[in-house]
Amino acid sequence: MKKMVLVLMTMMLFMLTVNADVVTGGKCPHWEHGNVVVYKGVQYNVAGTAPPAFCWDIVKIKGKRGFYNGKWYEGEELPYSTSILHWYGFEQKYVYGDLYYGIYVKVQVFGYPQSEPIVKLGSAYGILVKEKEKINSTSGKIVNGYEYTFFLRKILASKATYISDIKINDYVRVYVGTKEKDVVYIK
Repeated sequence: MKKMVLVLMTMMLFMLTVNADVVTGGKCPHWEHGNVVVYKGVQYNVAGTAPPAFCWDIVKIKGKRGFYNGKWYEGEELPYSTSILHWYGFEQKYVYGDLYYGIYVKVQVFGYPQSEPIVKLGSAYGILVKEKEKINSTSGKIVNGYEYTFFLRKILASKATYISDIKINDYVRVYVGTKEKDVVYIK
């Protein structure tokens, strides 16, 4: 009987250390020191070591105008693979000496080491506008990854005549090298 209780307690302890917590608001799991990170059925590290970069997530659109049910919004969290709001690229930024309309997106990358992700809206590459910020574990003691903010240009300001010219109706894609890691459709 004692052996059975000991075996059950050992199994429960093992299960606690094997699974990292999934924090709502994003699809990537957070972990604490000593946790083994398992994501989508794949184990990325051994206990006590940091996992390599393993999860990329487009988490938020920021801009002056997202439209839904007769109301305008300033930002949208992206828990799904399609935006709920209808987005217009009212944000303006100089890119390569020209003024563009577009939007801002935040991308989170979990694990390390990591290189800066490549973000595209349609065929246009995103411009990194905010250096990476640390994403901490739920206790705040361990760095789990980094968040990047990109400006995604839609159209040159000089070529935009109608509001439909700045309507965002395309895919935002995140790449590492040539491998696509995440995609969100913005309607």
